[in-house]
Amino acid sequence: MDDTLLNIAIIDDDPVYRFVAKNMLEKIKGIHHMYFYEDAESAIEDWISSLEPAPLPDIILVDINMNALDGWDLLDQLHERLPQRTNSRIYMVSSSPLDSDVEQAKNHPIGIQGYIVKPIGMQKLNAVISHDGVDFLEVAD
Repeated sequence: MDDTLLNIAIIDDDPVYRFVAKNMLEKIKGIHHMYFYEDAESAIEDWISSLEPAPLPDIILVDINMNALDGWDLLDQLHERLPQRTNSRIYMVSSSPLDSDVEQAKNHPIGIQGYIVKPIGMQKLNAVISHDGVDFLEVAD
């Protein structure tokens, strides 16, 4: 990884997962800002719906299964409403490595860069941070 400072967002309805992710991210050099959302609606409000939308973070980790809107719903909204999004790298995160979800991630029109299976530890997080986004990153264990 170069010396670029990264902004990273975690979107997950599990407070324990968000807490653990925050603690791990604080140990990684090169993280500028961290954003945590407990649901897709909050991220949509910040990035799309507000009068002054915030720019998308450099790296976005999106849980697939959440209440109300799931991760796929969020990505559909982003694709529909921000077709010229920045160079954000988006990774789907799930507790189950379903082949159908991996294929959906690979083929989603927004251009997802990877699929990460929970739990996400330092090794997986470092793989995401250092990933260049060119090839699809799939980390299951």
